[in-house]
Amino acid sequence: MSENDTAREADEAAAPAREDGSGDVEMRLVMALIGALAGFSLWLFVEKLDDLITSPRLYLFLFSFSAGLFAALLALAPMIGPARALVRAALLALPAAALLTWASLRFDGISQFMGTGHPILAFAILIFVPLPFLIAAARPDEGWRCYPALFLHAWNVVVRFAAALLFVGLFWGVIMLANALFQLIGLDLIEEILDIKPVPFVLTGTMLGLVLAVVGEYSTYVSPHLVLRLLRLFLPVVLIVMAVFVIALPLKGLDGIFGGVSVAATLLAMALTAITLVTIAADRDDGEAVRSGSMRLMARGLALLLPVLAVLAILAMAQRVRQYGWTPDRLAAATMAAIVLLYALSYALSVLRGRGWMARIRLINIALALLTLAIAALWLTPALDPQRISTESQIARFESGRADADTLDLLTMHNDWGRAGASGIERLKAMRDHPAHARLVARIGEFEEMGWQRPFDPFRKTLPPYEGRRTLERIAGRMPVRPDPDFDPFPVLEAMEENRLRLLDAACAAQTPRGNPACVLVHGDFLPASPGEEAIVIAFGLTFLEAGFRKAGEHYEQAKILILGNGLLLGKGEIEAFIDSIHEGDFAITPPEIRALDVKGRILIINP
Repeated sequence: MSENDTAREADEAAAPAREDGSGDVEMRLVMALIGALAGFSLWLFVEKLDDLITSPRLYLFLFSFSAGLFAALLALAPMIGPARALVRAALLALPAAALLTWASLRFDGISQFMGTGHPILAFAILIFVPLPFLIAAARPDEGWRCYPALFLHAWNVVVRFAAALLFVGLFWGVIMLANALFQLIGLDLIEEILDIKPVPFVLTGTMLGLVLAVVGEYSTYVSPHLVLRLLRLFLPVVLIVMAVFVIALPLKGLDGIFGGVSVAATLLAMALTAITLVTIAADRDDGEAVRSGSMRLMARGLALLLPVLAVLAILAMAQRVRQYGWTPDRLAAATMAAIVLLYALSYALSVLRGRGWMARIRLINIALALLTLAIAALWLTPALDPQRISTESQIARFESGRADADTLDLLTMHNDWGRAGASGIERLKAMRDHPAHARLVARIGEFEEMGWQRPFDPFRKTLPPYEGRRTLERIAGRMPVRPDPDFDPFPVLEAMEENRLRLLDAACAAQTPRGNPACVLVHGDFLPASPGEEAIVIAFGLTFLEAGFRKAGEHYEQAKILILGNGLLLGKGEIEAFIDSIHEGDFAITPPEIRALDVKGRILIINP
């Protein structure tokens, strides 16, 4: 059987539908069930198991295994059948989850580890890159090294998931529209159903699985062929842009280029775009590759220009490392730059060797995909620990005099680089023979007095993940309460939405210029006509946050806040002073100095 025949057969579903259509119905039911289980599993981990599983690393392992299992299962089941897909998905998710959990030992807490972002990317690579290989290996007429099948399966996964996610978005749009329509006639049926906590998760998963099954049935219509043909239209555009850049390079000079911001990121993004377009031009075999002489010439030109961008990205990274040393983000960028350089040099050499360059590129793609998979695995092992490598780099810079005590980013090392960073701080404190030791110890002492909290800067903060009850307990332990510090803020926090809790969590971890936490809760009898006390939460992190709460039986519920007085709080300094005034007791719970129009209990006021 020829490669062309093999590739075309890869377009068909793994198990053809029976004549009576029952095969399609069974697959739809199975995929809907898999999706529903995936949604329920996600809800279970988010809402329930985070409180029941006391070991954070056990929770991480089980959650990541579940996420990897269902992601792979949804992709594989329509292609090779649910039973075989389940076994392969489990064998794929198990080592990936184990590596992720092993890597988490670099940090004391799981949220800080996941907040770096790099482990999530490495885990995603370990789950999704092997999928085309698993599909092709499961088919006796293909095999895991059959490039036409690998190419098509890879793009099939991308296109099918994109189509399914788009449909799920449309599904929820229709549901919201139907709910709004029902509310016009006073019917809250949809809203009441959606208020049952697992329902939104299960519905989303069910629709995702169902749509993936339907898309798999119509693979002849919903295939990557159209997408790939459209993407080829970018080939001349990207070639012209890269050619102009390379021609203008001698005129601009490297100093002019490297003086900008995110130089390496820009170069890598363009290089990855070019690599994708060259791969698309080569397609899965010569029969499907670009045929016109001009398009082939443009693809070859793009491949020859690739090394220029890759080398410049490496030089830009080297310059930053030489100036400031390694950080985890720079190490991740350098790893990506090295992979891009391998692609670029391999593509260029393939073109320079002449005839058969497309066939050579296809073989290169298989080899480098496996190499990328290996590097992602190494990233989650001690062999490629970015926090340890970065800490060693910063210590070496201080030892050699390339960095002084005032330029070392001690806060980042201690707060963001896990156990390696904290150990690095202790090693720096022990360097008594260093001429700058006294100044270094003084700086460390200043940060220790501050509790290693950064100066208040909302633009540098990132939102921490929501961890259920742990998040509530953390905020309650950090947030000052006025006027009575013994007032329990926990019942109030339970009434706040998840997204606002994340904003509040970030704000309470920061400080105002006067050294107060950037959050505060004020309780009091703000509504004399209502029983019990109310509460107002004020915070400033990525945004100004204000939230009111009133008693509803034994619990609190959110209430709207109207800010009166001298306009809104707009400036950063004004908001900081506002929060500091509450911390320092410079406030009073009084009736507002306004008059209202009272018409049979309906109150109308003018906002000053």
